[in-house]
Amino acid sequence: NVEPPLLLSSNVGLPAGCCPPTAHELKDRLGWNVSVMFLVPAKDIALALDGRRPRISWVLVESMAVAPSSLQVLDGFTGKSIRAHFHGSTLAERIQAFSWLFANGYDGKDAESIYEMLMKRPGLQLYKTHIPYSAHFTVSLPERSSQASYKIFVAAQNMQSMALAPEPVVSALLQVAAISCPSGCSNCSQGRCVKCVEGKHLNLDE
Repeated sequence: NVEPPLLLSSNVGLPAGCCPPTAHELKDRLGWNVSVMFLVPAKDIALALDGRRPRISWVLVESMAVAPSSLQVLDGFTGKSIRAHFHGSTLAERIQAFSWLFANGYDGKDAESIYEMLMKRPGLQLYKTHIPYSAHFTVSLPERSSQASYKIFVAAQNMQSMALAPEPVVSALLQVAAISCPSGCSNCSQGRCVKCVEGKHLNLDE
């Protein structure tokens, strides 16, 4: 498994929990636009930049499901080796890591701290031993269920060496909102929000 991609899970120890896949709700609130950043090691940066782009694979599973392995994600399976209803793959693009951080919810101070560690930390060292990539994809659901919650698992593969990242990275919990709910709310009763999506809070004055 030569030069496997490095997915930036919390195990890497970067500031602000960087960098799980980020998911932004679609306008119809039946899915998400997802972006993930990862690193690909390269002994010869110039040679690697001219090579084949890495590929990511993803699966959407219910939040309480068994976590899949990287190989299962690559094959489009759940952690129980059952074909996932929603899965896919796409090629990644080279990026400027700082721009990705800023565009995906990391404020100036956090983005600067993360970027500095990516540049200087042994075993990471952007543009010296690792190249940053990102991939973007859309997950669209066919129907709405206010009780449904999901997670997205992402695996990455170096298409030059065919090495697979040892473990997939996982998104935060994703809740499908009831159709009458406003943005930031996952469950409503008579037009009032009774349950917020993760990271949001009820305003009791409204």
